[in-house]
Amino acid sequence: DGAGPDTEFTVCTVCQGSGQVRRAQRSIFGQFVNVSTCENCQGVGKVMRDPCTTCGGSGQQEKKRTLTVPIPAGVDDEMEFRMPGKGEAGRRGGTPGDLYVSVRVRPHPTLQRKGSDIYSSITIDVTEAVLGTELGIETVDGEYILKISAGIQPGSVLKLRSRGVMRIQRPDRGDHFVTVNVGMPKRLDGRQKALYQELHELHVRSQEKRSMKDRMRDILD
Repeated sequence: DGAGPDTEFTVCTVCQGSGQVRRAQRSIFGQFVNVSTCENCQGVGKVMRDPCTTCGGSGQQEKKRTLTVPIPAGVDDEMEFRMPGKGEAGRRGGTPGDLYVSVRVRPHPTLQRKGSDIYSSITIDVTEAVLGTELGIETVDGEYILKISAGIQPGSVLKLRSRGVMRIQRPDRGDHFVTVNVGMPKRLDGRQKALYQELHELHVRSQEKRSMKDRMRDILD
């Protein structure tokens, strides 16, 4: 209680043992009584003659301790958690306060989070976009083999259902969205250039045949 050994308590002379101080104030509306906690005895109603030399009569000692804070799945940046009874000790044996823990989530180098959803991007080359491919991508669960369909267009977004973050106090998860970018070759050797030229010529001939079929269809109709 903050008292030294064999100390005696006396009634507080400021509040007369009530622990409260009443002050009357007058205004144009009449008289008001303001009731506040007595600062002399801290609301106890008694004062000690010989306070403890260690705590100075406060009944508290400052100590450091480490607490284990349970972090639930799906916690987001700047969320706060309340730990009842883990805060400041109450004066003279009073009820301790609560501890509020604010969580900061470090950003990931390749994954971006929006709520419970995850966003990332990959870059494939032209041949992979045309022919299709499979490649490993990073998710919150580790590596995932993503299948790229043949003919995928630049900027396409693929959704990996339930591959996102757990939702707080819910059994389901968000999704993971992957944006597919197609990287164009900056330099071509002679063989590569010839192959692309041949591919271009095949495409042109294919377009000409398709156009010819459309004209013949129009004539027959």
